[in-house]
Amino acid sequence: MIDRGGTTALGRHSGDTTGVAAGRDFRLYLVVGLAALLHVLVNVVSTDTGLRIMLGNPVEFAGSTVRFSLSDPVLLILLLAVAIDWIASGFQLPEARLRMWWLWLIGLTAWMAVSLVVGRLTTGEWIRWAYLNKGFGWFVLAGYFVAGLWVAQRGQQLAAPALATFIGVGWLISAIGFFGFLAFVLLPDLVSLERFIRPQGLAANPNAFAISIAAVVAIQLPLMKAGVIFHPWWFRVGLALMILALVYAGSRSAWVGIAAGLLFLTAFRQIPLREVLVAALLAGVINLLTVDLLPWSKQQLAVQRDGQPTMTQVARNPQVARNPQVVPNPQVVRNPYVYLGRGDVLADVGLSHRLLAAERALEDWRSRPIMGIGLGGFLWSHRSSNDPLRGIQIHATPLWLLVETGIVGLALFAAFYFAVMRALLWRNGKWEKDPVLIGIAAALIVVGVASIGTEILYQRYLWFLAGLGLAWPGLSRHIAAEPG
Repeated sequence: MIDRGGTTALGRHSGDTTGVAAGRDFRLYLVVGLAALLHVLVNVVSTDTGLRIMLGNPVEFAGSTVRFSLSDPVLLILLLAVAIDWIASGFQLPEARLRMWWLWLIGLTAWMAVSLVVGRLTTGEWIRWAYLNKGFGWFVLAGYFVAGLWVAQRGQQLAAPALATFIGVGWLISAIGFFGFLAFVLLPDLVSLERFIRPQGLAANPNAFAISIAAVVAIQLPLMKAGVIFHPWWFRVGLALMILALVYAGSRSAWVGIAAGLLFLTAFRQIPLREVLVAALLAGVINLLTVDLLPWSKQQLAVQRDGQPTMTQVARNPQVARNPQVVPNPQVVRNPYVYLGRGDVLADVGLSHRLLAAERALEDWRSRPIMGIGLGGFLWSHRSSNDPLRGIQIHATPLWLLVETGIVGLALFAAFYFAVMRALLWRNGKWEKDPVLIGIAAALIVVGVASIGTEILYQRYLWFLAGLGLAWPGLSRHIAAEPG
C-alpha cells in the first residue's frame, strides 16, 4: 500500500505490541480473510424438508431465515486470538477513543436480554427469530466490534490490510453484481438469472448489497483525496464499478444514505471532485459499451424485414439468400432500464408495504411504549395466515428498536451511535483530520440514514468498522493532506 510518491503510506502504531511479527502471517491471513468475507452472505432457510443454503433472497418468510456471513467462522478463530492476548496482557481491555466502550456493550446487551424476556412474556413462547436472529445475532455483532478494536490495536500491520481488503473486495463484489445484471439482460432464456434484475453481489439481498457498497464509497472518498492506500487508478476504476452497482441495484435506502454521506463529506471537505468526475465518466463509458451497445448489437444479429433476410445476413452467410428459412428468430434481450424506469418508483408495492408495516408497528408499540413489545413481538402479532404482514419484520431500524425494545432501547442505541460518532470525529477540542476516521464516520452516516428504510443494524461490517475506527492507530505524518 503506497501513496502517490511511492513511499509507505501507512505508518507503524507506536503502541504496537511485540510478537506481532512472529505471528504476522497467521494473524494477517485471519484479518484479511475476515475483511474480505464480510461481503459474502448466505441465507439458511428452514423448510419442511430440512435446511437450504441460498445465495439469493429466499421465497420463504423472513421468520424462517437466518442470514450468515462467510466471515463468521473466521471471526471465531480471531476471537480466540483476542482471548489469548487478553489473558497474556493480564486481562487488560483494548484502549479506544470511546471511553468505557465495554460498559456500553454491557448496557446494550443487558437491554437486549430484557427485550428478549419481554417478548417471551408478550407472546407466551420463545420465538426462534427473536432468540436466534436477534438474540444470538447481537453477540455476533459484539464480537465483530471487539475484533475491530483488537485489529486496530495491533497497529498498521493488521489495521491497514483490513481496511484495504474491505475496500478492494467491495470493488470486486460490485463488478460481480454489475456483470450478473448484464447477464440477466443478455441471456433472457436463463430463468435462474431473474434474481439479477437488481445487482446484489454476494450479499443475498440487493438492499443490503447496495448499502454496503455505499458505505465503501463513503470510506474511499477521503482516502482518494489524501492519495493513500491504493494507486489513484485503482480508486477510479473501483469507484466507477461501485457507481454502476449502486445505480442498478435500485435501492432507495442506499441512495438516500449515500446522499447523506456525501453531504457529510462535503462539510469536512473530503470529496475529491476531479477524481469523482473521472470515475463517473468511466462508469458512463462502461455503461455505454455494455448495457447500451451489447443489447443493441445482439438485437441486430437477426432482424427480419417482411420475411426477407437483410443484406448483412446475406453477406455473412450466403446460404441465407438461397434459403431464407434459415434466418433465426430475432434474439430477445431484456430492457436493462425496466426496473429503474418503472413509473411507480416513488410509490410501488414495496414502499406501500413498508408504510403499512410502519403504521401497524406503531399501533403495537402504543401498548408498551417504554419497554416495547419485546423481540419477536411484531412477527408474533402478525402471524395470522390472512395477515398481509405475516412473517415480515419491520423495515426500519429506528422503528424496530422503538417497537420491540421500547423508548429505552431506542435511546440506548441512539446514544451509543452518537457517542461513537463523537469519539471518531472530535478529540482534544478539535475536529479529526485523519481521512480514515472521517471515512468510517461517513460510512456510519450512510448506514444510519439508510436504516430509515431498511433494517440494517445487524450488518457485521458496520460493527467491525466502528471498532476499527475507535482504536485506529493513525496515518503516518508524511502523507500529504491533498493529492498531488
